[in-house]
Amino acid sequence: MKEQSRRGWWVRRSRVAYWLNLKREAVRTRRAHLDYYARLYDPAYSGWVRFQEAVGAFQSRCREAEVPLVALVFPMLSWDLNRGDYPFRYVHEAIGRELKAHDVASIDLFSLFQGKASVRLEVIPRIDGHPNEIAHRIAADTLFRTLLEQGILDASYIPEHTMGQEAHWEEMRKKMQSVE
Repeated sequence: MKEQSRRGWWVRRSRVAYWLNLKREAVRTRRAHLDYYARLYDPAYSGWVRFQEAVGAFQSRCREAEVPLVALVFPMLSWDLNRGDYPFRYVHEAIGRELKAHDVASIDLFSLFQGKASVRLEVIPRIDGHPNEIAHRIAADTLFRTLLEQGILDASYIPEHTMGQEAHWEEMRKKMQSVE
């Protein structure tokens, strides 16, 4: 207790101590976040066991109803997706193995989001890392293309007013040139 009050005194009176304390807390928070996810995906954790059972049950019910099942695996958008040290690749692998074990088709969206600014993909950047409308649009477009390619959806589902991504960018280039 005395150590905390001494540290608090220094933090309140020194910019260097304040900055060092911020860095210390950032490291502590990052470690706690990583530990939390390591626990969630620990094979012995009851939540992971329930997830495995739920995937099997869900796939079974979808098969009975003759409904195709495709799972989307989003990356943790609150982490830097640009660098090579994304710490949750093992989570994607574990989920992918589990989906494959139950014969569930899946799309890992990590490569689609890699290289994009994660703050542009979060609901509230640095506060709520859930996917926002931009991230959901990327996922929806990918899912739609996949369903078409696998024959799950017929081409008649393609809206008349849509164009491919290349056609979209070409149209944008034309509009930008006409402005100049």
